[in-house]
Amino acid sequence: INKAVFSQYHQQLLALSQDLNFNANDMLSAIIRLPEVVATSANPITEAEWKEITASLDVAIDQLMAHRREEGASAEEDLRKQIRTILENLAQIAEFEADRVEKVRLRMSNNLNEYLQRENVDENRFEQEVLFYLEKIDITEEKVRLSQHCDYFLEELDSEKEMKGRKLNFISQEMGREINTLGAKAYSSDIQKRVVLMKDGLEKIKEQLANVV
Repeated sequence: INKAVFSQYHQQLLALSQDLNFNANDMLSAIIRLPEVVATSANPITEAEWKEITASLDVAIDQLMAHRREEGASAEEDLRKQIRTILENLAQIAEFEADRVEKVRLRMSNNLNEYLQRENVDENRFEQEVLFYLEKIDITEEKVRLSQHCDYFLEELDSEKEMKGRKLNFISQEMGREINTLGAKAYSSDIQKRVVLMKDGLEKIKEQLANVV
C-alpha cells in the first residue's frame, strides 16, 4: 500500500465529508480501490528464479503423470479382471443348459397333466409346443453376442487410441443388455447365480469407466 497516496485520499475524503455532512467511517474500502493506492511490485523475476520455478513445475508434472499412469494401469488390470469374471461365468452356463431344458419340459408336462387329461392330448402337438417354447427361451444368441462384446471390449482396451473411455462405456452397455436378457430367459437358479456374478462384474467395470469418461 502506498501510504502517501492513501493519506492524501483520506484527508481529501475526510474534508469532503465535513463539508457535505456525510458519514466517513467506512472510507477504507473506498480508498483501497482508488488509483495507485495499492502498488504492484516492480521487481522482475530473475532468470535464476525462473529456472527454479520451472524446475519445480517439471518435477510436479512428472510426479502427477507417474501417478496417473499408475492409476491407469491399476484400472486397466481391474477391467481385464472383471471381463474374465464375466467370461468365466458365461462359460459355466453351458453345463446347466441340458438340465434347464429338461426342467422346462417337465414343468410343461406336469401342468398339462394337472389341467387336462393326458390321454386326450396329441403328443406330437405337445412336443411341438415344447420346442416352440424352448426356442423362445433359447439363450444361444445372447451368449454369443455377450462373448463377442467381451472380446471387442478387450480389443478396444488394447488399442493405441488416446480416448477410449466412451467407446468402452458403449460396449459395456451392450454387454448389460445381453446379461439382462440371459437373466430374463434363464429359468434356472444355477444360471441366475452366474448372471448375478456377471452383473456384479459389469457394475465394477462401469465404476472404473466413470472415472475416465
